[in-house]
Amino acid sequence: MFAGLPIETIAVAAFLAFCRIGACFMLMPGLSSVRVAMHIRLFVALAVTWALVAHLWDDIIPQIDYGPDGLILLVASELLI
Repeated sequence: MFAGLPIETIAVAAFLAFCRIGACFMLMPGLSSVRVAMHIRLFVALAVTWALVAHLWDDIIPQIDYGPDGLILLVASELLI
């Protein structure tokens, strides 16, 4: 899955997946509560991202644009979705 890809591509793809999943977990009724510690929410979001990035890999990689404007738009769109 990761073989032959530059580390930048892997990092950007994982970050984009984390942006979407982290934003969902910030708004999710059970995990967005103040009673749940922030590091627990972070670890759950990282674990779900790591589990899902393997399945979403083929959908994320073609969307990556390395220009500064492209990366800003990708992160903003993932956070808003």
